[in-house]
Amino acid sequence: MTSPAHIYLSFDAADARTAADMQRQLALALQPRPTVFWNKSPVPTEAFRAEATKFLEKADLFVAVLSMHYEDMPDVRWEAAQAVITQSSRPSLQILTIQARSAAIPTELQPFPTAALAAPGGSNP
Repeated sequence: MTSPAHIYLSFDAADARTAADMQRQLALALQPRPTVFWNKSPVPTEAFRAEATKFLEKADLFVAVLSMHYEDMPDVRWEAAQAVITQSSRPSLQILTIQARSAAIPTELQPFPTAALAAPGGSNP
């Protein structure tokens, strides 16, 4: 039995639909391997960082879905910083940034690979 891929999608709330689409695409791309995605919805606000840290410690992939609003919320900035800290002690955690829309790449994420979402019709913007 194949162990599931644990994937942490980090995004601003304004990009929730784009992140959901990215989640579907990643799950399809990794088939038949099962996937487990971080879901902060059921996590109480006071437990968010502790639960997120636990998930990051077992995650295989951290994906930052970037847009101009990515760094607006403190928890999203914390997620990116925590992923970099986790990756420095556990190099098997891969970090990827995805350009949902044109946006500056946060300084701490600049050393990692960046991809662009395919535009309708299959071409990249």
